[in-house]
Amino acid sequence: MPKKKIDIPFKSFLKNGRKDLIWRGLKKVAIERMDQKAAQEEISSSLYQQNWIAYVNRLIELGDLQKKKTVLEVGCGWGRILVGLAGFCPHLNLMALDIRTGLLHFAKQVVFKETGISIGYWTVGDAENLPFRSNTFDMVYCIRVLHYLISPRKALREFFRLCKKDGVAVVFLPNKWNILYSLLQRDCDRKLYFPIEVVNWFEESGFSDVQWGTIGFIPSGTFDYRSKILGLEYFAETAPILSRLGGIFYVVGRKR
Repeated sequence: MPKKKIDIPFKSFLKNGRKDLIWRGLKKVAIERMDQKAAQEEISSSLYQQNWIAYVNRLIELGDLQKKKTVLEVGCGWGRILVGLAGFCPHLNLMALDIRTGLLHFAKQVVFKETGISIGYWTVGDAENLPFRSNTFDMVYCIRVLHYLISPRKALREFFRLCKKDGVAVVFLPNKWNILYSLLQRDCDRKLYFPIEVVNWFEESGFSDVQWGTIGFIPSGTFDYRSKILGLEYFAETAPILSRLGGIFYVVGRKR
């Protein structure tokens, strides 16, 4: 796809301080440069934007990132979450790892070049054998990564090793308790887990104060979302019982 000039400087979105505007700029960069139609369509959906905002908000909250410094994303893909964190916590020293060289190249050469955001360190690597020193990060997180791994428990032990004292690890995964995921499981979601399974893995890995919750309800990529469907999404996310059945669950633990 030929290179196109971005009409609105991305930095103006960052200065504005609104996540919806930051997303609009990021979406523009990604869609104009991606050559996969399916990826372009998914990024265009309202739910994809809503999930992005939810991930960024929850990570800032769970990691207390307004006060922290060093953060690692394992399985960063094309960098969409890193852009959000950098936009709202510019003091962070962000580091990124992914096993897919093509996505890392796209993130470095397109997304972050266009946005003007700096990432402290990029590397190709394996989540089960992370190439970093122990006790390095205030937070290690991954989004929809563990269910692709041969040994997710080993990855969590690596997360624990990399966290500093009082550091946190956060993972987000498709929820096996969500009926839509169970009925409409896509090929890319190779393994579904119950939240309590992952909570147990965190505790076995050495983490303390382990908690879990959910974001959203309807699995992204299942339907072509419009505003009426998003209304159902908002309702399901806030209803006490339905919220435990959310489409994506997160688990957070602290290294004491």
